[in-house]
Amino acid sequence: MTNWKLADVAKNYNMLQAQRWLAQMYPVEQHSAGGDCVNPKCDYEFTAQDEAEMAQNHGWFTCPQCDLTYNYLDMEPGVRYNRVGMSPGQMGQIGEDVVEQMGTIPLLGTISYISRDVQYPIDLIAGPFGVEVKTNHSEAQPRFKLGGSKGQYGLRQGDASTKLQFCEEHGLRPALVGVRLNFYTDKADVFVRQDSFTDTWIGSAALQHVATEDFTSLNPFKDPSQVPPPSELPEDDDPDSDIPF
Repeated sequence: MTNWKLADVAKNYNMLQAQRWLAQMYPVEQHSAGGDCVNPKCDYEFTAQDEAEMAQNHGWFTCPQCDLTYNYLDMEPGVRYNRVGMSPGQMGQIGEDVVEQMGTIPLLGTISYISRDVQYPIDLIAGPFGVEVKTNHSEAQPRFKLGGSKGQYGLRQGDASTKLQFCEEHGLRPALVGVRLNFYTDKADVFVRQDSFTDTWIGSAALQHVATEDFTSLNPFKDPSQVPPPSELPEDDDPDSDIPF
């Protein structure tokens, strides 16, 4: 059997294990409010006037129901985008903030150092572990990937090896912390894999679920019921001031 076929078998098995784990954890998991707004909690549907406003403002539009400003210019016409319109960097920062707020990571220990430098080899130190935090969301593939270039048999190299070398030089044990964000429910599931910087699927025996955190305060997507009506919002002298161009 060729290597790519072996890889496909492994991927299908890991995907099945992840789906089983998630089905047990969340038999019914919320993933849509309906509507056209990119806010996963908002069911607002665009009108012809809204679409005209987007065209006039180079794609930018502020939802009148949840007050979220977003650029819809590159979105495929006719497709409902009730999903996370967020860059990996933005989402990763939320994941790191969730872990930082925990203070102590089960199975690892108390957080004693947090790096603010994106070029630093590790994200934080908890107990005796040098930790890499990886974040995904509930509609993404259910695994945590370190990135880096692919070597023989699809193994990732470079990125992980640099982190391992750093840990060895500083007497730290490596650990992967995965954060799975559900922007619809404000729940963040936190996973830990000790002694490894390896791409890992949810449901793997090596990846242990250690906490479910509420990240409402970090979630940029707000429930429309919590947003004041336009008549109660502060007046803006420049109505285009929140459009970044």
